[in-house]
Amino acid sequence: ITVRASSGGSPVRALSAIQSQAIVTVSANGMIGVPGIAPRTFRALARAGTSVSLISQASSEHSICFAVPDHEARAARDHLLEAFAEELERGEIDGVEVERGLATLAVVGCGMVHTPGVAARICGALADAHINIVAIAQGSSELNVSVVIDGERADDAQRAIHAAFQLDKRSGGRVRRSE
Repeated sequence: ITVRASSGGSPVRALSAIQSQAIVTVSANGMIGVPGIAPRTFRALARAGTSVSLISQASSEHSICFAVPDHEARAARDHLLEAFAEELERGEIDGVEVERGLATLAVVGCGMVHTPGVAARICGALADAHINIVAIAQGSSELNVSVVIDGERADDAQRAIHAAFQLDKRSGGRVRRSE
């Protein structure tokens, strides 16, 4: 990765994978248009001392999900169940679900936001490799697109994206994994 942007070619410059992640999802029809759900969610996570690495919420506001280290998922869930106990009892919140054994794959580069089709190429490369995306988010810096996938497929996913953006020709085909 360099300070200098390249002229031409792919804006994608690097990939990283964080293993041992979990997705925690808070969902309910009662969340739609209700102010304060997200702040309450993240206050509960702060009380649990949970580190959140990715956040994703659809415009429907039906659910909010976030990636956390796998070993912090249970505490996060317990704190959320406590924070939303009344809403759960009234049926306004359907539940708090946890999916473990995931990895967060970050695709990093300068100028991705100004290059049409980057996200499509990421998704296409994963689809061609038969890898499902559990969650996806773009960083506000517009330098990062992150996807959450099955942790056992993280190396395959990195190879597929390397090939899709021809990073293997520039990097010698190296795949780096963060534990």
